Amino acid sequence: MQMIGMNETTNDSGKSKKLLVAGIVITIILIVLILGIMVYVSYIQSQQLKLYIDGVQMANLNELVLFDSQSEEMYFPIEDIAKKLGYTYYRGGQHNEDPTTCYVDNKSETASFYLNSNKMKLFHFCCLHNML
Repeated sequence: MQMIGMNETTNDSGKSKKLLVAGIVITIILIVLILGIMVYVSYIQSQQLKLYIDGVQMANLNELVLFDSQSEEMYFPIEDIAKKLGYTYYRGGQHNEDPTTCYVDNKSETASFYLNSNKMKLFHFCCLHNML
C-alpha cells in the first residue's frame, strides 16, 4: 500500500534534479561564452596601433592615422602628431620654402620630413655648447 503524497514527492525531486542540471549546464555555457568574448576582445585590442611616449599610451592615435587599403600603407599627419608630442610644425625646409618638405622642432632637436619618402633627417642640439 502506498501513501497518497509519496508518489508526488518523487516526481517533484526528479523535476528539481532536472532543473538543477539544466541550470548548471546553462551556467557553464554562459561562462564559456563570456570567456570567449573576453579572449576575442583582447585579441582585437592587441591588433590595434598603439603609441607609447615615456611609458604613457597616446590616446586617439587611430583617429590621426590614415590607412590606404589599396597599397596597405599608413600615413601619419605630421602636423597633428607634432602638436600632440609638444613639437612646433613648420612647412618647407629649414633654409628654403620647398612645398615637398616640412620640419618639426622642440628646442633640443629638429626632424625634417620629405613628401612621398621614407627619409627623415634628425638634428640634436642637446650637445652643442658655446665654444669661447
